[in-house]
Amino acid sequence: MFNKTGVLFLSGMLTMLCSLSLMADGMKMPMRFTYEASPEQVLKTYPLCSLKKLAVMSHHGKADKEVRLANGREGWVYGMSKHRTLKTYVTPSGEKKTVIESPLADFERTYTLVFDDDGRVIDVLYQGASSNMSALQLQSKPVIDQ
Repeated sequence: MFNKTGVLFLSGMLTMLCSLSLMADGMKMPMRFTYEASPEQVLKTYPLCSLKKLAVMSHHGKADKEVRLANGREGWVYGMSKHRTLKTYVTPSGEKKTVIESPLADFERTYTLVFDDDGRVIDVLYQGASSNMSALQLQSKPVIDQ
């Protein structure tokens, strides 16, 4: 009845529809990564362990760089810079698209999303000129010894 390609297509469509319905059902989306945003606020409010790669890409766009972290986890790096340029591209259909670009070497701040084996964001690492922080660090509750 269905060939292998048809089954894969239907499976992919069902996965995408389920993911989109989760977002529509009130899944809390994080603040956007911008140069102007407060890194502490972004990290304190980032919904850890609830967003998967498809939702992340849908919300933040494609990462500027993909890395393998020292602990073996996959990371997606999003860079922020004051030095941004507008660049216009023409798609194969002739449509013009203007995007904001920053060379990788010019990033003054980066957010690295850390994924678990199931593709969920389990931490966000921030690196700036004068500070390094993580969402896990800022969201964890201090343990008080008694």
